[in-house]
Amino acid sequence: EETIIHRETLNELAANNPNLNLTFVLSDPNWEWTGRIGYAQEHLEDLFDEFTERDFYVCGVPPMVVQAKNRLAELGAPDERIHSEGWEDSVVADD
Repeated sequence: EETIIHRETLNELAANNPNLNLTFVLSDPNWEWTGRIGYAQEHLEDLFDEFTERDFYVCGVPPMVVQAKNRLAELGAPDERIHSEGWEDSVVADD
């Protein structure tokens, strides 16, 4: 929990922008964590009620990014609404 990068900045952005929803998901939290547990791509259906009319920005370790992008596509998100840095696919494919 204490290693979430730019947590204060992200919380401030979400507080000041009603169109920004922010959810932290930790795969291995300490016992005090009360937020979501697991992997972000496992929570997509719980967090969003529709996938065709919004943009998704995915960043993180390459396997998670590729899995999240694939899951978003399965849920109906158009390719042009799924944004990432773009290099993750080739890194995961090489593994």
